[in-house]
Amino acid sequence: MTETWHSDVSLLHDLLALTPNLVDLSLSSKLKDTKLDWNQKSPISLPHLKRLELNGGTYPSALLEFGLLTSSTFPQVSGLTWIDNSSPTSSAKPLLDLIGPALRTLRYETLDTDRDMVSELASCTALEELVFVEYRGGAVGLLRHLPNTIHTLSFDHICDASSV
Repeated sequence: MTETWHSDVSLLHDLLALTPNLVDLSLSSKLKDTKLDWNQKSPISLPHLKRLELNGGTYPSALLEFGLLTSSTFPQVSGLTWIDNSSPTSSAKPLLDLIGPALRTLRYETLDTDRDMVSELASCTALEELVFVEYRGGAVGLLRHLPNTIHTLSFDHICDASSV
């Protein structure tokens, strides 16, 4: 795992280029670390990547916006953990649109109460396991629209939206 990876995207790019056989990738950052001031490099393909963890200010489209990974890296990702408590975007949709059709497991932490999670999960047509580390808000509306492929649903912690 790298801390504050946005502060030196060029270095992270070089590290990923040296590790093309990665199966698990975990990135953690803070909101104020998001910078685009680096020399554009060719995106890297990680053809064996199966599990991806994005934590903190690592918003979903950043991997593509920063030119770190090619979009062809994502179709084989079957497990995603996305913890976005300090994310500058309110939607996982950009990333889920890319990896959704192959995604089998989604571990999702969010403190947002107004996100459209039904729309976010619309492309997750093969999702089998959905885990909410912490969920606040309209779970009932989401539950009515979950893909019928889900056989495991877990809420580690449920809070009423008014307790935020």
